[in-house]
Amino acid sequence: MPEKKQKLPTLEIHGLASKKMLRKVTLTEASKKENLMRFIKNQGLPLASSCDGEGVCHLCIVNETMITCQMAVEDLPAKGQIRKVTIGYL
Repeated sequence: MPEKKQKLPTLEIHGLASKKMLRKVTLTEASKKENLMRFIKNQGLPLASSCDGEGVCHLCIVNETMITCQMAVEDLPAKGQIRKVTIGYL
């Protein structure tokens, strides 16, 4: 009997305005610990912020309520091995 292929942890980044999945990124142990704002920007996606990550402007909100500059990738809720982010204006 063939071995089941284990699913790797991934982050799906969706745009609400475009209704598209913009990126699907395999997560490493190191990337799970990375600041979410920095991680999204490192994927080449624009993320609004006027406070430079200090958590006061709240422009970097994803999933309607999560402030990306104040959390790690691993803080996102996961369904199995998949975490999802939705950016409203993309």
